[in-house]
Amino acid sequence: MDLKISRNYLIACSGLSLLFLMMAFISQLYAIKIVLMLLLMILIRKKPNLSNNVKIAYFLIFLYGIYGIFIGFLYQTPNPLVFVTIYCLWPLFYILYTITIVKEQYFKLIIQTIFVAHVFIVFYDLLYAWGTLVGVPIPNIYTVEIPFSIYDDASRMNFVNLNSLTFSAPVLFILVLGKYDLGISRLFQFFVLICTFFLFIISGRRSVMLIMAVLPFFPFFFSNFFSKKLRHTLVKSSVVFLLLFLGAFIVVDKYNPQFIENYTQVFFNAFDSEKEPVKFAQKKMLIEKFKEKPIFGHGSGEMFFEPSPGRMTYGDQFELSYHFKLASTGIVGFIIIIGVYLWILIYGIYLARRKNDLLFLSFLVGYFFMLIADSTNPVLCSFDLIWPIYLCLAKINYWELNKENINSNGLLI
Repeated sequence: MDLKISRNYLIACSGLSLLFLMMAFISQLYAIKIVLMLLLMILIRKKPNLSNNVKIAYFLIFLYGIYGIFIGFLYQTPNPLVFVTIYCLWPLFYILYTITIVKEQYFKLIIQTIFVAHVFIVFYDLLYAWGTLVGVPIPNIYTVEIPFSIYDDASRMNFVNLNSLTFSAPVLFILVLGKYDLGISRLFQFFVLICTFFLFIISGRRSVMLIMAVLPFFPFFFSNFFSKKLRHTLVKSSVVFLLLFLGAFIVVDKYNPQFIENYTQVFFNAFDSEKEPVKFAQKKMLIEKFKEKPIFGHGSGEMFFEPSPGRMTYGDQFELSYHFKLASTGIVGFIIIIGVYLWILIYGIYLARRKNDLLFLSFLVGYFFMLIADSTNPVLCSFDLIWPIYLCLAKINYWELNKENINSNGLLI
């Protein structure tokens, strides 16, 4: 094996290992992650090759970070550099990912890694929940004090790895229904999805419960984007899945109606200010702060006080991510960053339809759910969770750089 092949192999192993660790061990094992990042930076010697649109997207993300820092220093906030890594440093690293993913098979390796990480998360979380229920001690490999608890005939799972499933579950769901050749038994993929949806229910987490309720309908909205054969496959598989889901719902409701009622109540508590006083207090406070400086905001690192009935603390980060962006960077900053987020989604859907790219569509559906989850749980504010943004940008970059070498069937010549 020559040096070039060896280098490519090391880049692939390092990059995919880093992706697995980011998904399965959020905010952990940073020493290993940093080593892998440094190794990638040493090994990748390619000249940055980005399309103009992707360059603009990266520039605007970086600009948003600089803008927040500038306003923070201008108003002398306590910690103006609090988001410098998310919006300034990490995007520079993810450029390395973007410029190295230049072949379709590279995306297939990425999706296979996502599947492996997804399986690890689902089976471990279910195993831990089972151990809690039957009294069998299962080692806690995360830093959460109370990973799983049961209360009032419902349950709550606090594993942060569920945030990774917000992206991976929709991706794998679309690929299974579309019969994408993942190189893994389709029957096993279906089994993993069933286990995933069961985990979503017992987790008591509204963001993933929403995915479970809404996701089966997505193929109907996007089926017209693809060839007649693929459209038929998606719709047929969706109908079968919905019938199975409805059958399971009827059986559970017949023999244990309290189960359905309790978990339904968990979901609707999000709209009750008495049940969720913290988020409602945050919303009121952040809107008031936005009204004080609506155009430019207060700047990154501003400490906002969360009044009663909230946590009664000062903070520079809040669950209501979009409200927080409005308060901290105003209309100007909000338009910059949300404009980038929406452009990735809308332009990505356009490309996925034009290229008949089922894999890209699955990325975009997962990305869409990440955007929804980010409204009440800032998942796009962590190094371990922002990678879906740059995975979609890498796919856009791939198609734009190769648009002159694509035939009518959407395949590279």
